[in-house]
Amino acid sequence: MESEIKLMEPFKPNKLRIYRKGVTMYTCLVDSGTSMTRIRLFQENQLVDAVIKHVGAADVAVSGTKKALVEGLESGISQLKKKVGLADGDISAVILTGMVTSNNGLKEIPHVRNTVPLNDFSMIEEKKFTLAGCPVFYIPGVKVENGPLEEKDMMRGEECEIIGYLQSQENVTNNMVFIHYGSHHKIIRVENNHIVSCKTSMTGEIMALLSNHSILKNSIVDLANLEQKEEWVLKGFRQTFEQGFGRTVFSTRVLDVMEGNDKNNNMNFLLGALLALDYQFMEPILSNSKGKVVLYGRQLFPMLFRRILHRHHSTLKVEIVNPEKAGMLSTQGALAVYSQYLRKKQDFVSFGTGDD
Repeated sequence: MESEIKLMEPFKPNKLRIYRKGVTMYTCLVDSGTSMTRIRLFQENQLVDAVIKHVGAADVAVSGTKKALVEGLESGISQLKKKVGLADGDISAVILTGMVTSNNGLKEIPHVRNTVPLNDFSMIEEKKFTLAGCPVFYIPGVKVENGPLEEKDMMRGEECEIIGYLQSQENVTNNMVFIHYGSHHKIIRVENNHIVSCKTSMTGEIMALLSNHSILKNSIVDLANLEQKEEWVLKGFRQTFEQGFGRTVFSTRVLDVMEGNDKNNNMNFLLGALLALDYQFMEPILSNSKGKVVLYGRQLFPMLFRRILHRHHSTLKVEIVNPEKAGMLSTQGALAVYSQYLRKKQDFVSFGTGDD
């Protein structure tokens, strides 16, 4: 870790710059997940530019070093500064959310308990180093400790997405369910501005492993070329409940080798099995839901799962957040938390380097 921290400039509290209300501020919002990091530059509340770095928590977990992650963050922020023509002191904060705050991220920040209301969320300031000459702030994840192991869970980043969604709504119900699709699939129940329950599956990672690193690779089409076939999705979904996930997954190869089935249909069949994997742990929360269900994230799964919900929970009101809006939810949430942080500082907040 010492060699990796040397890549980052030391924090210099004796050279604080004061930003007062009414003064234009730039902020960098970093949303870092398992395999991808998005860095967005904002001027006040307006998006100026953005870069994507294909680095994330998985790189740290596999390599055992933070070097690639640090370099990706530094280069991305520097790239934005150079493009817009900003000096170090022009960016008031680099705000980090998601897996970058985990033990496989830049620095592990303890989760806060789900008793903390979403409209009173906290930020933590980094005191030891900067990124690309800019001060660093973390938004911690949330942990749910509701009894035994099967009821415990945690998240990093989704709390900001939910805050961002709630901020964008004129009328918010007291009982909502959010289902996030990414490397991990996650169902989160929110009541009265509190996260009351959460459950996570590694479905996204399982799909990537089966599609790219298993015997099934040549039996299916790439997701980018997929034509959705609901009847084959339902076949995979039903067989998983009848014969189990492992057996159904192997049946994808049987369809290819023994029956000569179309590879597009095989992929739909596999997706049905993955949807069943999710439905099994999500169903108890869905059965007790009385409000809206919000599906967002990777576009394919929300569309397919909505069809499952219409078949098994026809009375639920279901919304799919469009991909463009979904991609900005975490940023909107982080900006809301940051705005609250500034309000708590009242007339000014001190951070950064430079002179008044």
